[in-house]
Amino acid sequence: MLTIFRVWIPFENPITYFSYGMEAPYQGSDTENVDILAEGLDAAGQWHPIDLSYYFPVLRGEAVVRKYVMLFASPDTTQKHARAQQLGFDLLAREFARGHNYSSVRISWLSWAGDSAGYYANMRAPILKTEVLATAEQRE
Repeated sequence: MLTIFRVWIPFENPITYFSYGMEAPYQGSDTENVDILAEGLDAAGQWHPIDLSYYFPVLRGEAVVRKYVMLFASPDTTQKHARAQQLGFDLLAREFARGHNYSSVRISWLSWAGDSAGYYANMRAPILKTEVLATAEQRE
């Protein structure tokens, strides 16, 4: 009852715990969904999406949080571009080891309006916003 009414009821009862547990997912929900897009540039000049689920072998929600923290863990927001560039270089090397010969990797930040139909339901233009954070080019 503390969460809803800001009143503490001095007895412990299973209904109270159940009620609190049912509200927990909605205490920090956002109206905007986010994700990272990584793309590799091949020899023909075509950008190909890189499947990041190979590098984040966890459930989708945790993967999104890990990607977010990886770029935005620092309070200094100018660091996100440097972190994205480092991620690009790391992906470039790892994708080369997997047999994908990309000349560069582009890291973009995607955001779109949330929808009750699902996390990726509104991930389409014109709702989808894309911000290119960094491009890592192959060093010779």
